[in-house]
Amino acid sequence: MKREFSELEDDAPIKRSRQLEGIVSHLPSKADVLDHIKFHIDIPSKGPTFLDLPWDIQQMILDYLSVSDRMSLSSVNKSYRFALQSILFKRIKTDWKRLVTPEARKFLDTYKYFILELRITEADLYGEWQVDINDYIYDLTSLRYLVFHSKGSSSWLKYRANHYINKLSLVQDDRKSELLKPNFSLLHVVGFANLATLHLTNYSCGWYEGIDTISLREIYLTDCVWEYPFHLCQFNPKNELRKLHLTYTGYNSFVSGERWNKLWESNLDGLASLEVLEVYLEGVRREKDLTFSILTTCLKLPNMLFLKLRGWTISLNNLYYYLRRFQKGDTRLITMELAIRCQDDDYYKEKIRDYCQHQLGFGIELSTLPPLEHPAWP
Repeated sequence: MKREFSELEDDAPIKRSRQLEGIVSHLPSKADVLDHIKFHIDIPSKGPTFLDLPWDIQQMILDYLSVSDRMSLSSVNKSYRFALQSILFKRIKTDWKRLVTPEARKFLDTYKYFILELRITEADLYGEWQVDINDYIYDLTSLRYLVFHSKGSSSWLKYRANHYINKLSLVQDDRKSELLKPNFSLLHVVGFANLATLHLTNYSCGWYEGIDTISLREIYLTDCVWEYPFHLCQFNPKNELRKLHLTYTGYNSFVSGERWNKLWESNLDGLASLEVLEVYLEGVRREKDLTFSILTTCLKLPNMLFLKLRGWTISLNNLYYYLRRFQKGDTRLITMELAIRCQDDDYYKEKIRDYCQHQLGFGIELSTLPPLEHPAWP
C-alpha cells in the first residue's frame, strides 16, 4: 500500500502539469489579445514628434533656443543628436594651439559638412605666420565665415588663400592706443577671391592701389581709423558696395579729427552705390552734431534706402527745420532710424514723423538718448 501511495504521489505533479498545458493551449495568444483590444477599443495613434516636423519648421523653433538648450535636446537620444548636428556644429571656435592637434583634425573631418563659421579666439603671432589655416579648412566645403582675433597687422593674410570664404572678420585685441593701430589693407586679402563681407575692429585702414579682384558688398568698421590719402571709396573698387556700417565707442579722438570731417565734406564720394548706411557713436565722450550738410549727404545718395544714425546730437526742432528743407523726390529713402541726444519733445517728434511720412514719403523711427555726462576735470 505504501508503495502504491508513493507512486500516486509521484504521478500527481505530472497530471497537474498536463492539465495546465491543456488549459494554456486553449488561451488566446498575445497577438490575438492585442488584435482584440485594437478592434474593440479605439486607441489614439501616436502623435508627431519634433523630428517629424518639416526641416525648416525645426530650424525656426531651434532659433529660439539657447546653445545650452540645443545641447540638452541633442542628448535625448541618437535620433535627436543626428538631427541637430547641423545646428550644433555650424559655428565652432578654437585657438591656434588646439587647431593643429590630431583631435581637432578628426573633429573637423567628422563634421566638415556642417561647419559654416570658424572662430579663432586667441591672438597668436606664431599661429598666424607659421600655420597655414587653409591646410585645416580646405575640406570644409560648407565653411563661409572666418573670424580671427589678432594683435598685429593683417599682412600675414596675404600669404593665405581660400575660395569658399565670403565673410571675414578681423578683431584687434590690443587696444592700448586709439591712434597707433595695426595696419589693414585690401592687398592682404586678395587671396579670398569670393570675399563679399568684411568686418574690421580696431584697425588702421591703409592706402593701396586700385584692386579689381574683390567685390565687397558689406563693410563693418568698429573703432577703425585711416590717414591721408586713404578714403573709404577704396573699399568700393567695382562700385558694388551696398552696406557701410561705422561704429565708434568710448573716447575716440578720430571722430573729432580731420579725416572724419573730410569724409562728410567729400559727400561720401565714390560710395554712390550704398543702399544702407549705419553710423553709431556708442558712448563717445565728445558730442558730434548732426549738421544739415551731413544729413543732406546721407539722404541724397542716389541709391540710399535705409539710414540709421545713433548717438549724434541735434535738437528736435532743428531736425524738423532741416527735414522741411527737403522735398518729395529728393531721396529714395524707405526708412530712417534716428537715436539722437537731445531733450525729449513729443510735439516735435509727432511733427517730424508726420512730415517724413506724408511729405517726404519715407518712414522714420525716432528715439532720444540722454545728453553726455562730461567727466569733471581733477
